[in-house]
Amino acid sequence: MEIISQEMERFKQEDEDGDGKSDQDPLEDIDLSDNPAYLEFRAMVLEDYNERKTTRWARSNTKRPIESTTTNFATKSDLETFPPDWKDFDSKAAFRKDFSEDDDSWVPHRSLTEFVPSSRRSHDGAVDRDNGEGDEQDEYQKVAHSSLLNDDLDGAIDWLQARRSRLGVDSNGRPTRPSQLLTPEQAATFRHQNSQIPVRPFTLFTTAELSTSLSAQGGTDIHIIDTSDLDSVHGVGIGCDSIMLVTGRNPSHIRVMADSIVRNLKARKLNERGVIGAMQGAEGGQDVFTNKRSRNRARRHGAANTSGRVDDDWIVVDCDNVHVHIMEEITRKCLNIESLWDLKDPNSDGRILRRINLDDDDALDEYITQNPIPDEYAIKIFGGGSRFDGWITGGAGTRVQRVLPVIQRKSFSDKWSGKSGGKGRRSQRVKR
Repeated sequence: MEIISQEMERFKQEDEDGDGKSDQDPLEDIDLSDNPAYLEFRAMVLEDYNERKTTRWARSNTKRPIESTTTNFATKSDLETFPPDWKDFDSKAAFRKDFSEDDDSWVPHRSLTEFVPSSRRSHDGAVDRDNGEGDEQDEYQKVAHSSLLNDDLDGAIDWLQARRSRLGVDSNGRPTRPSQLLTPEQAATFRHQNSQIPVRPFTLFTTAELSTSLSAQGGTDIHIIDTSDLDSVHGVGIGCDSIMLVTGRNPSHIRVMADSIVRNLKARKLNERGVIGAMQGAEGGQDVFTNKRSRNRARRHGAANTSGRVDDDWIVVDCDNVHVHIMEEITRKCLNIESLWDLKDPNSDGRILRRINLDDDDALDEYITQNPIPDEYAIKIFGGGSRFDGWITGGAGTRVQRVLPVIQRKSFSDKWSGKSGGKGRRSQRVKR
């Protein structure tokens, strides 16, 4: 400002009118190229810029690379806790850093970098770059912005490398464990490999082997109940050491997991040792219609479920020491098998059920009335909440009879009457 004031005073003295007023704006014709104070100030700023640029580059070259500070921690197998030098990086704070707090990061004011004498500016406002001063200023601004972005990032951890290490990707980019970065083909291969239980002939499965296999195939909410210390229920023992409960997405998914267990049982030749699951397969989803023709006939007569298999929402595999129950989410919630066999709580459903005298019909009726079939499960299984015996149980315990469609076979006379006129199929073929 002092330099500009001196130039304006000199302009007034050289005014043609001599009255202290000018026909033109004095700021437009100011020429600072011959002003010694301006030249000295410009040289000082340029010298300070070159010195700080050299210091910054030397400091960045001597710093340790980012990879060396993060690789030691990223390659560890146990990453439950953050490394000691981990720090949260705030990108907004990095872009809004106040350089006035750090002398080494000082950047001249914007007015100094954008100020160009009027003699170096053309009539249309463009900067004259004949002397290279405009290019020099652009280079200065680029270095200033790059230093702003890099000064606070030298000590930050490489978040991408840390994330890949947590997801199970090695230094070459190959996956070491399943993650969201796998392709569908890689994910299918990984699930198939982990669903295969190691073959040890004539050896029963452990709960860890079964849970790992079912989890790799998409089974969720795996719960294991220890029944080795339970007494027999009214003289009938449960016959296993553990009960495993697994939730499947749909009937087909449940069937795939059950068949996988049976296949692994046979691979260990447990069918030769009398294991029921290896000999007879999974329990549930049995055929109720012998062929496609019987299913079509049942559908014409109003059968609610004409699929080839029923009870696919709950399949059990007997592995001798472990009974595996694979169910849909709704079925598992309604049946609540965990409460029936987990007897640690004296007020659980299993404890209450075991205190009932099975020879007392009144006690049994009272228990059934107080514990009706859940409506959600009845609608899913029986079609509209009906029971197999033709009765509907309400929430208050009332029962109303409902007439169900009955599937009846056609009589012999009805089957062979009609257009054929009582003639058999052999007569029709001869006629043709």
